Order: sequence, then structure tokens, then C-alpha cells
Amino acid sequence: MPEAFHITSFLPAPAALAGPVTKFGGQPLWMKDAQWPLSKATAKPLRFIGQLDLTQPGLELDDPMMAYLFVEIYDEHDDKYCEENFAVILQSRQSSGVVGPTGPVASEQEWVLDGRVVDEPHWAEMAKRFSTAAAGSDEDFEAHTAAFSGPKLGGTPVAPEEIFLPTGSEIDWQLLLQLPEHEFDSDNPANVPFIMDYGDGGTGWFLLSKNKKEARFAWTSN
Repeated sequence: MPEAFHITSFLPAPAALAGPVTKFGGQPLWMKDAQWPLSKATAKPLRFIGQLDLTQPGLELDDPMMAYLFVEIYDEHDDKYCEENFAVILQSRQSSGVVGPTGPVASEQEWVLDGRVVDEPHWAEMAKRFSTAAAGSDEDFEAHTAAFSGPKLGGTPVAPEEIFLPTGSEIDWQLLLQLPEHEFDSDNPANVPFIMDYGDGGTGWFLLSKNKKEARFAWTSN
């Protein structure tokens, strides 16, 4: 069974961060020179969400790399949602020190994570199991959702398979990040501390192909 890192708390960074570290908010800590990604729909800079150290528990990809995640679901100026407004930049994990580029961010505050490693079933097996009403009880599905639908790195995305995999896709994917929407009335320390714009009850998923040549982002609103 694959491992996932279940996020139990988003903690304000106690000091300025440096080096190859997983974090959300603030400006990217680049490992080398990069170009800030632009929206395919509007040509505006995308919003930086966070960066993931792909060597950490829950991900542990073969190559020591950092993944920088950008997404801008809603364009306020044009009042429209943009399905392909995302980017994932991969860089070799090494000592940082590169300055810039900088751009719009999800949160000015930097957030680090607390959590635990959990063994989860493979996501494709779970998607197949719950793809029809006859394949498992409602109680099973509710228990599965309760256990695996929170914010996490790696593991099993709690989502309809078709929202992020083209029909007939043979690419082997890995979940990088499952990130629910911020809940305004929640005091749960695992509540995402910034707004993603999915809408109440929504969730987003970043996935990376195992060959690291393609990334996808998908989201749903409730």
C-alpha cells in the first residue's frame, strides 16, 4: 500500500525559510533560475500556492527534486473560471540561494506542515471499487472519504477518476497534493489557511506523471 502524508496542521513559519523545504505561501525558494509561469487564458502571472520536497515521506520520488505549484482558478477581472490555469515547475533539489523571480502568492504568510504518514490503498483500485453503485456500500465509501479526503501529500485522491485522467489514458500518475477549500468557520488546524476559489466544499488535486514529463491539476466544487 502506498504511503501518504496526512496534514494535521498548517503552522506559521517561525522564521524566514531557506533551502529545499516543503511550504505553502510566501515567495518560492527557487533552487535555480526559473521563469514565473503565466496563465494560458489571460497571460497574467499565476498564483504561487506552495512548494513540495519530493523526497519527503508520502511522496519519496526516485529523483531528489522540488515541485513548485501554481494555480489561478478564478480570474476576477474577467469574472470567469479557467480550467487550465495551473503550472508545476520541477527543479533539482539542492542548496537554494537563487533570488527571484517573484509574483502573486496565495498567502503572504509562509506555512509549514505537521502531519503523519498513513498507509493508503492505491487510488486507481479505490476509484474502480467505487465507480458503480454496486461496487461497495455507501458506508464503505463514507468511511473511505472521511479517512482520506483531507489535505495530504501523496496517497489516494478522493475524487472521480475521470476528472483528471483522459479517457483511455495509459500514463501512470502519482498524486502530489490534495488540497480542500478553506473553511471559514473552522478552527481545525488542518484547515487550509488560504482561499483556493473552488467554492464551499471543493477540493483540488495536483498530479505528476511517473516519468515526470506531465502534470495535471483538477478541482471540483461541492
